[in-house]
Amino acid sequence: MSRVQIKRDIYTDLSTNASLLALLGPVTERNHRIYSGWPQIAPALSGNNVTEGWLIFYEEQSVILWDTIGEDIYMDFHIWCTTLSIGEDAIDILDSLYHWRIAGQNSRFFGERLVLNMKRIHCLESYDDAVKLHRKIGRYKFACVKSPFNP
Repeated sequence: MSRVQIKRDIYTDLSTNASLLALLGPVTERNHRIYSGWPQIAPALSGNNVTEGWLIFYEEQSVILWDTIGEDIYMDFHIWCTTLSIGEDAIDILDSLYHWRIAGQNSRFFGERLVLNMKRIHCLESYDDAVKLHRKIGRYKFACVKSPFNP
């Protein structure tokens, strides 16, 4: 199973999460709201002075642990939004999905990778005056091993 399965599974998690989609606004041809990697077409806000936004996630880096079967995968989630509260609420939703309180609590797999632990390790917020949008960034670490424990 290829590494692309990780992003497919995360995309499925996000694009089927009713709370997140309700928070970001209606999905349209010009704004799909959830993007794996940087969008080919720039998302466009509706212009109706409503609270809305979009989420972009991508793999920041991966670290294959020396002389082990472990791999740490770091994913960045960027939430661009018209109000900062959307970003705050989106991080809460991401935490419910990817910030485990105990290791292995969900027995999660990404294809052939068994996820031992997931946690948010970084959070940042900013405001881009050029586009008049808030941005909330969360970085999550996925500690994985290949199953059935093949290097």
